[in-house]
Amino acid sequence: MNRRVVQITRKLLSMMLALAMVILLADPVCVSAKIKTLNLKHADISDPYVSYINTVATTIPKTGTYKVSLKKNGGVYYGYLKFVAPKTKTYTITLSDLKCKGNEQVYGGVQTEMEVGDGTDSIKHVEIQTKGGTNTVLQLAHKKQGSNLIPKRTGKITLTEGQTLYLCYVFIVKTKGKKLTSKLTIK
Repeated sequence: MNRRVVQITRKLLSMMLALAMVILLADPVCVSAKIKTLNLKHADISDPYVSYINTVATTIPKTGTYKVSLKKNGGVYYGYLKFVAPKTKTYTITLSDLKCKGNEQVYGGVQTEMEVGDGTDSIKHVEIQTKGGTNTVLQLAHKKQGSNLIPKRTGKITLTEGQTLYLCYVFIVKTKGKKLTSKLTIK
């Protein structure tokens, strides 16, 4: 009888182990970091001065992936992000996942800007290297339209430690959507 109890116990334990494995394989535990959202304040892009831009710019805390959110103001979406390079290197900036409620075309671009550095308060456009060459604007759309408006854009720019890069978001949307979101990755 002792032997029979051992056999039943073994069979029961092996079935429980098999069931546990099926449950783990059917529903694996995924560890994913939550993407932080950067909410941009509406900005007047006709005011090209660092002192103004610093009052409205949202700071990117470190390299990584972010969801960027802008609210519509007067039919357009304008806003600034500020990135201070933690070390000297070539940074890769990727923009994608442009979304807004509605079916109309969503398009625009992100201008790359820096302080002129001549003691004035002025800002200048700086070139960023893309697959198609260099440009000061990373043009983007929610879906491909022509050769310039594409749903994902990547550029590279070399920054020195402590150098500030401003990303000026300029988007036009013909929908009734009140919020525009996109994904930004800086590596």
